[in-house]
Amino acid sequence: MPPTAPADRAAVPPRPSAERGIALLVVLLLTLIIVPFAAEFAYKISLEAMTAENVTAQLAIDNAIAGQYEVFLARLGHDAVGNEYDSYDDAWNDESLRTRTDSHNEVQLESVVFDEQSKLNVRMLAQGSEAEKQIWKARFVHVFRTFREGTRFDAAGHAEDLVDALYRWLNNAATRGDLPRPKMADDAPMAVLEELLFVDPRFQKDGLLIDRRDGDETAPGLHRYLTVYGTGQVNLNTAPKIVLEAFFPLDPDVAQRIIDRREGNREEQEELAASEEEAAAATGDPFTDVNQVSEIDGVTPNLLRNNNVDLQRDFTVRSDSFVIRIAGESRNARREELYAVQRVPGSEPNAPLEGFRHLLAQERTDPLEADPEDEEIR
Repeated sequence: MPPTAPADRAAVPPRPSAERGIALLVVLLLTLIIVPFAAEFAYKISLEAMTAENVTAQLAIDNAIAGQYEVFLARLGHDAVGNEYDSYDDAWNDESLRTRTDSHNEVQLESVVFDEQSKLNVRMLAQGSEAEKQIWKARFVHVFRTFREGTRFDAAGHAEDLVDALYRWLNNAATRGDLPRPKMADDAPMAVLEELLFVDPRFQKDGLLIDRRDGDETAPGLHRYLTVYGTGQVNLNTAPKIVLEAFFPLDPDVAQRIIDRREGNREEQEELAASEEEAAAATGDPFTDVNQVSEIDGVTPNLLRNNNVDLQRDFTVRSDSFVIRIAGESRNARREELYAVQRVPGSEPNAPLEGFRHLLAQERTDPLEADPEDEEIR
């Protein structure tokens, strides 16, 4: 006979199906409530991780660019001591600096140095006698006519109007609406080249200041030929052909002869070089004195006078104002900075610099295209 269950152990009745359904419903409701919160939490964690990664990458780029800038300053400072001329063959434009990788930060750096004294200084339109201003106006008109010649962005049709607007702006004949003109610390009529955007709407509409590209066609920007920095004298060793031609409107071929003279026997040096390093070190024959222009075949006092050129007033072979543009790029971030600096010479000739005057530092987003005439600076 089978044993009987103890009398005090009551049988557990099965859970009704209704209760099981309620429990399942509660679980589903809790799941519906918890899942969105969990998803949002996971999204926030992911977003914060991405933000932290981007900030880290950006800091790495900033540090790499800052380091590259200091390297350029060191090169510019060292070059100024005992050097009687400046050219794009100098150490501050060394090819190894222009493209390099910052291995510590894993940042690829691309750099370009522009000698600001290779350009026409817009402030010259507001200096000197009226006759001198008109001479400079003609030089600016030439640049505006030719700097995009042969491209669909050609500005030749507006050259005279644009230069006239610029001339009036710089000489207080134009105003910025009802706003008073800002007073510069050194009483300069223009602080940065971007002020040209206020001069005439076409400067911005046609993108005249920046480089432009349409397929394989490159149209250089005025930033390559105009400046607000420097003394106003143009460096014979670094000026592009368009700028040099502006000084010789009656004899534009003199510009090419100046370039041929400063290039000297560079090609021969490169051909005879025993190594790539020696070929890269070929320096041509830069000008060491502005009076050497008179040694160029066909350049006579009469030619200079007819073109309103005064060698001592208009030209130099040394430069102290530079723009350094540095782009840094990592796996997931990119930044581009532009610096304008001026070397402050020492109290004695060929002595170490007193330092640098930092004129401008700004982030740039405008394109910098390769231009054949400026290939030597890239």
